[in-house]
Amino acid sequence: MVLWVVDAHTTYQQGMNIESLAREGYSALVVKATQGRSGYWAPTTFDSWIRRARTAGMVTGAYHWLNNDDPVAQVDYFLSRLSTVGGPAGMLAAVDCEDTSNPATQDTVRTFISRWNTRTSGHPLFFYSGAWWYQPHLDGFNVASLGVRGWNSHYVSGSGYGSVLYQKVPASWWNPGYGGFARSKMLQFTDQGTAGGITAHLDIDAFDGTLAELRALTGAASAAPTPPPTEPEPDDLPESTPQAVGIDGRMGMSQRANQESPAAE
Repeated sequence: MVLWVVDAHTTYQQGMNIESLAREGYSALVVKATQGRSGYWAPTTFDSWIRRARTAGMVTGAYHWLNNDDPVAQVDYFLSRLSTVGGPAGMLAAVDCEDTSNPATQDTVRTFISRWNTRTSGHPLFFYSGAWWYQPHLDGFNVASLGVRGWNSHYVSGSGYGSVLYQKVPASWWNPGYGGFARSKMLQFTDQGTAGGITAHLDIDAFDGTLAELRALTGAASAAPTPPPTEPEPDDLPESTPQAVGIDGRMGMSQRANQESPAAE
């Protein structure tokens, strides 16, 4: 079975009706939290969306857009933002690897995951990417061996409701063909979904598993993050337009159009 998941950006999906997502049958909401070591700090809408989704009974999550800045600082930055909603315990967490202007290297990815595991006592972590990005930048790197779960992006054509669009997804798309993943746990199959009052402007994902399995990946029983060594938390920075959006894919996909579309059909 598959469950429906929305991933979103507080600016590009501004005004999204979180409660409506739950009524429409979406099991989880994953929101962009941070980017780089200081490039993007989600505004207070992030906190509001997480609270509302929890109240509506949804599984919640957050993702960090990874670039090639200091990976230790990036993990600390991400966790600092998550601390405002209670930390990563009880949340899905993902690292988004698709930056084209300052792409992460193997060493950056490896150190990020190691630091994450140290700070969170091994809280489950999704690794989001697509063959269009991974093969030119990290080809041959077995990131799956580091214990992360695969979250693949591969888009169908058209726009509309997720359950309708998903009917176009071939079974082979669950086998990403990169990173050492035999099968992805999550598949982002459109950035033109309609849900929660947003029309044809939303990323929709399918999770391969049950609700219990999805909740298990929130690491609800994980220990609280270990504090970094005597570094101040960043100020709540005003939101600025990021160089790319992240898992939600709107600006990221416009950049991809100049390269290789992940869903060329």
